[in-house]
Amino acid sequence: MLIKLKSLPPFQTLPTTAMRLAGGAYCLIFALLLWRYGKRGVLVMLPSLLAALITVEVLGLLGQTLHFIHGFALLLILGMGVDYAIFLAESPANEDPTTMLALTLSALTTLLSFGLLSSSSQTVLQSIDLTTLIGIAVTLWLSPIARYGRHRRMSS
Repeated sequence: MLIKLKSLPPFQTLPTTAMRLAGGAYCLIFALLLWRYGKRGVLVMLPSLLAALITVEVLGLLGQTLHFIHGFALLLILGMGVDYAIFLAESPANEDPTTMLALTLSALTTLLSFGLLSSSSQTVLQSIDLTTLIGIAVTLWLSPIARYGRHRRMSS
């Protein structure tokens, strides 16, 4: 599906610039994860990347026109998603339930905070809400992917 980018005439290049910057941030974070985790960096990056792609696709299916603010919300999804995945990748195997509980509570408070923006009459705030709502929910759902391939170390 082709997603439309829309902006006011003086800011015509702003949506594409924001999306390019978001794409560049994803590439930079991916390179850092590969440096830190080696091949496992793909598994750590995958939840955020898939969440961003699914978010953009769902927005397109809902008939949303992408604005520059969506690009910045995708950066938020990147940060939260990589954070969730790193916590799972670094936690000892015997602490997985505790780590997942902490991540779930964190995601729920984020979703509730941004969910309040949906009651705003401002379109920009509603755009941030919808984008982060979809992205953070998908990121939380996909973040256990980062657990695969880790060493089975036990905490002391």
